[in-house]
Amino acid sequence: QSLRVPLIIYDPRLPESRQGRVSDAKVLNLDFPSTFLDWADAKIPDRYQGRSLVPLVSGEASENWRQETFHEHVALRPNISWEGLRDDQFKYARYFDQQPAFEFLHDLKTDPDELVNLASDPKFAATLAEYRNRCQRRVEQYGGPLADFKPKKTGRK
Repeated sequence: QSLRVPLIIYDPRLPESRQGRVSDAKVLNLDFPSTFLDWADAKIPDRYQGRSLVPLVSGEASENWRQETFHEHVALRPNISWEGLRDDQFKYARYFDQQPAFEFLHDLKTDPDELVNLASDPKFAATLAEYRNRCQRRVEQYGGPLADFKPKKTGRK
């Protein structure tokens, strides 16, 4: 549920007719740097994964806005390390430091509270394979899999 949180942006420069709008666009915190640079009329580096929110805030067309989001959480390796995709229909997550990797597939339309894991349901085998492959393509797009986890030695016994 923390993957989809409210975001409020107020731009006093917008005419009143464009203020107070609501959007269901998939926005990520990594969009903020690009947005700030765009507002400052500065060049957004090509290596930035985030996109400027200026077109969404100003009410310009956003047909080519992202339809899915890629997420990875690696701060607490190896206990809570996962990567996955979310779109309007499904959320896929795999905990890759577990052997074998543990996967979740949730149908967000029929199960918005994500209580039923469909990853082992044969009726969703094709969907699981599709999301697994799409997630893997994103991992490779953003630099490949993380190196194997090796705990740091603390010197304690």
